[in-house]
Amino acid sequence: MSTMRIALLWTATCLLSCGEMSTAVTDASGTSPDGDSVISCPATIDAYCSQHDCLRSWADVPKCGRTILSCGTYWAVQGNRPTEGGLDFYDKTSGQLVAVTAGAGCLAGPTSFAEPDTNDCISNGPGVCDGGM
Repeated sequence: MSTMRIALLWTATCLLSCGEMSTAVTDASGTSPDGDSVISCPATIDAYCSQHDCLRSWADVPKCGRTILSCGTYWAVQGNRPTEGGLDFYDKTSGQLVAVTAGAGCLAGPTSFAEPDTNDCISNGPGVCDGGM
């Protein structure tokens, strides 16, 4: 009976250890469980927008002629920094600016931002302009 207990404890320890190692490898890879890239944002939206031109509400974003991406829980649109190739991410529920990116980095947002893979986003095409043009 004590041999069986030892075997059960050893098996349980192996299973728990393997699970922890698998998680550690996933965490170290820089991707979230759904495959999005996890990046670090050095500034909060409040701090960044106090020093830069920001449109903090999705309702204020001009959509005329701009390609709008639907990325899971976010709307993404090219930011006001065309030379940096960044996107601004807005929460679809609240409409608030969540993250500001440039190239492969984050300029502002949460400490850890799971940036959606824009290759998996749905393009809504250019936004309609006033007057339907």
